[in-house]
Amino acid sequence: MMRSETQDVLTGIGLVPGKGVGKVFVYRPDEGEDTDYQNTLKKAVDELRAHEDDIFAQFVLSILMDKTFRKRLKLASELGLPCDEAVDIALRPMVDRLKKTNPFFAKKADEIVQIVRDVFRNRGLDIPVDSSTVFVAESISVPLALKLKEKKVAAVVVRDLMSDSHAAIILANAHIPTVVGIDPEFFTEGETVYVDGEAGIVSKRPIRILDRFRFSKRGRFFLTRDGERVEILLNIDIPEDVYWAKRYETGVGLLRTEYLLNFDLVKVKWGEFASLNAPVIV
Repeated sequence: MMRSETQDVLTGIGLVPGKGVGKVFVYRPDEGEDTDYQNTLKKAVDELRAHEDDIFAQFVLSILMDKTFRKRLKLASELGLPCDEAVDIALRPMVDRLKKTNPFFAKKADEIVQIVRDVFRNRGLDIPVDSSTVFVAESISVPLALKLKEKKVAAVVVRDLMSDSHAAIILANAHIPTVVGIDPEFFTEGETVYVDGEAGIVSKRPIRILDRFRFSKRGRFFLTRDGERVEILLNIDIPEDVYWAKRYETGVGLLRTEYLLNFDLVKVKWGEFASLNAPVIV
């Protein structure tokens, strides 16, 4: 829930710590239909290849390079089908196969489909942002998060974003200060704002005396309403997840290898896992 403390200060939820300042760019995705999916596919592949250090980007790239996917997408393009329908048709054999053979990916199938839809909706993401930009949007997709990581934007303010989403993990791994829960309607294009990604504050004036709003790390033990002490452990899927375990000083309840085994293991950043000084319960 977003709320305005004053005319100059907005408060939301701090997602990625750090401070940033820059001019506001309000992202308004193009809602028009475009059935030139082959051109969009080429742009998406080129952009994802630029993120060879990001394991999730390479996972999405492996989907886009699948021969069956590309053949069915070409057919959908020739039929002039709308974006979501074209992606669903192109992905159907792969999704059906995953659901039958891999229980982990069966649970992730809908998310995978949505991510590929976002790739085509964003159409190459030719957006005018750089390190002096505070990016403001209603939501952030995985392709969009990768673009913001590449451009090293000063900060992100987004209305809707789950902390455990892949887009959030990408922003966190890139150390881009991020505040969620504030509507884009509060901002004017081109105005200068100051963002505190830990306190969850966005201000039109420099943030100097707001340290009292900062959240302390709660560690790995939490209390229920009736006072029972509960230990919270995180699941780790990819190296970027290590960020959250370190930030909240939690243990690791489950280390999953499904994503890792889909890639060249030589390129996996094993050092990220090794740097996590926490017990792993498999």
